[in-house]
Amino acid sequence: MNTLKPPAAFCFPFYLYRSEVGHLFTFNVMFIVFIQYAFVIIKQAEPVSNLLLKLYQQLETISQQI
Repeated sequence: MNTLKPPAAFCFPFYLYRSEVGHLFTFNVMFIVFIQYAFVIIKQAEPVSNLLLKLYQQLETISQQI
């Protein structure tokens, strides 16, 4: 029977987290990674928001013409 296990990369921070020394180190690394992911998501979202804004402006001009 094959049990579902989380990947090793996911488990590793928690093993470090249990040790006294690795506690702060792990927190810092996870925090930095989280911030980097947040920046990537924000950068990806920028063109989408611009696109939506242009679409909204076009709809506004069309509705004014009607």
